Amino acid sequence: MAYQLSRYTGLCVNLTLRALFVAFIALCFAGTASAATFFSGDSVLVVPEPNASSISGNVYAAGSTILQRAPVEGDFIAAGRLITLSHGVRDDVILAGQTIIIHAPVGGDLRVAGQSIFINADVAGEVIAMGQEIVIGENVTVGGDLIARGSTITLEGNVQGESDLSGAEVTLAGTYANVTVAAEHLALLQGAMISGNLNYSVGNEPENLEAVKGRLIKHAPPRELSPDEEKPSFLTLLTKWILHTAFSYLSFLVVGFLLLRLFKKQVQETTHLITEKTGATILIGAGTLLLVPLSCLAIALTIVGVPLALIIFALYSVLLYCARLFLAVLAGAWLLPRKQRYVQFALGWFIVLLFASIPLIGGMVKLAGAVTGLGALVLWTYQVHTARKKQK
Repeated sequence: MAYQLSRYTGLCVNLTLRALFVAFIALCFAGTASAATFFSGDSVLVVPEPNASSISGNVYAAGSTILQRAPVEGDFIAAGRLITLSHGVRDDVILAGQTIIIHAPVGGDLRVAGQSIFINADVAGEVIAMGQEIVIGENVTVGGDLIARGSTITLEGNVQGESDLSGAEVTLAGTYANVTVAAEHLALLQGAMISGNLNYSVGNEPENLEAVKGRLIKHAPPRELSPDEEKPSFLTLLTKWILHTAFSYLSFLVVGFLLLRLFKKQVQETTHLITEKTGATILIGAGTLLLVPLSCLAIALTIVGVPLALIIFALYSVLLYCARLFLAVLAGAWLLPRKQRYVQFALGWFIVLLFASIPLIGGMVKLAGAVTGLGALVLWTYQVHTARKKQK
């Protein structure tokens, strides 16, 4: 029995990994002129092939120190401790690291996360930056919107789109359109100009507000609540619970109806497996519930495995979300054996959600739904695969 279960799990994991690997490669190499180039190691130099002046297609780099030394005719995606962009990138740039320095223009959007971020070149599209220290240098132009979240945000350049800033200290020294700021301290330096509105919630009263040509929209900074105010009333808690439960019920009710409509036969066969092979579905489901996250973690430790691990985990999350459908169908069929399957599911999902909201019992109900649903899906996949092999 254990050997058969291991075969079931191993086969389904193998098939899933193969399909996901193909999808990952297809994403990486999408487009006839977008071949991907990978760089990895401790100290990485991003350089073109011999006799080439630039790198065509998308570039993926991972390492401790990454130095980009050639133009990229595509996207540039990198993760490392120190990342330096010294030549232009035609399309989008996505960077994650401790220290990130951008000295060359970006033709698309820039999305960056790190401890210290220095942007010293133009960005044609929008910029999303999250870090402890974010600096956009003098004479730099951001063509799109700017969203920045950090402790210290210093903007000496110009932003042509909307600016949405949140941090402890925000300093503005360039020219901007509409600006929204939430900060403990806001400084508008001499030479700064906001052609649109300034929507701000700050802990100080900024000087040089005459630099704002549009409206000044001030919001009071959030105040600290007293211990009595922090405790919500019973009626508030009850209202939140009812709204949350109603939203959960209706949202998954729609998903369940779609699954029952589109995959009627598959749902019936999978639900039947739970009643006929309860032990097998529980064992396989428990194994899948534990092994898939561990497999994602192991894959993510490889150089280029992070995107694949994210794809696997995303699909795993979707399956986990849909797995409770089968427990709801079983509960509804047991309570209303002669009713239409949609009515059975609606009642069964209400009962499951009601029990899942009870402390202590709720966790057990959610676990039972996840384990049996995942186990039945894996077992059904194995049986379909075996039947097709026999037909060939």
